[in-house]
Amino acid sequence: MYSKSKNNKLNDKILITGANGFIGKHLVKLLKNKNIICVSSQKLKYKNSIKFIHLNLFDYKKVNEIITKEKPKVLIHLAWETEPKRYINKKSNLKWYHSSMNLYHQFCKNGGEKAILVGSGIELNFKNNKLKEKNVNILKHNSLNYYNLTKILFHINSLKISNQFRSKLIWARVFFLYGPGEDKRRLIPSLINSIKSNKKFKINDPYKKLNILHVYDVAKILYRLLNFTKNKIVHVADNKNYSIKSIVNKINKLTNNVHNPKIIFLNKKKNMIDHKVEIKNLKKINYNYHFDLESGLKDYINKKIN
Repeated sequence: MYSKSKNNKLNDKILITGANGFIGKHLVKLLKNKNIICVSSQKLKYKNSIKFIHLNLFDYKKVNEIITKEKPKVLIHLAWETEPKRYINKKSNLKWYHSSMNLYHQFCKNGGEKAILVGSGIELNFKNNKLKEKNVNILKHNSLNYYNLTKILFHINSLKISNQFRSKLIWARVFFLYGPGEDKRRLIPSLINSIKSNKKFKINDPYKKLNILHVYDVAKILYRLLNFTKNKIVHVADNKNYSIKSIVNKINKLTNNVHNPKIIFLNKKKNMIDHKVEIKNLKKINYNYHFDLESGLKDYINKKIN
């Protein structure tokens, strides 16, 4: 169920982890006039009106002290392992899983009423043509790694804690994203920089389909999900997919490069699966995307230039 009532969780104390991260910076701007507490292992550069706590989530004692003292009613948990190209197979995901379990248990134990816990589209079993907004059967998964395994386990076990304390849980599966503030080693900024500087760039699967959203839309959707009144799995995703090659073509066009011979496509197999991403629960918030792919890339490229 989704409520448009003014009497919602936006008026409660909100704790945001990963507030200095890619999504976090954009979400904090949307929530800046609310009663928010930002926690991060890095120092934040926000105005003094925003309460910031320097916190390492692996320090369980300090986490427990802060939750007990602050007693937030809402938790938005963004922090996790995110190092580009390496996060999938890093064993540090196990530390993030255990620290996240501790954080969520303490939150619920101290009167927390609703949490948005951020998962990933990578949790899903891509042997299925339709990627549904439902729990993942870990025993039938065909492509487990440290990242998706720990995310799936966190979802499964946080649901048990949610039921124990009767706290609401929104599991937000974020798919591929891009936009201002992202790590320059990620795909889209790497592509833009290579195309603009006429440098060689190799793409293994140009016809691979991505479900991709601008980070502003991702942050705005998470903001709107605070109004859900029941436990839900929500795919934070676009209503269509794009091949990597089509993304390259759009960037070429927007940077006035009609054709760049230094972008090398290695595997030109065209019969890549075009997975249908279910967004049934996302549709319940009646969200209108601020950016389509072309306008989002244009916005991003202009901000990188200016």
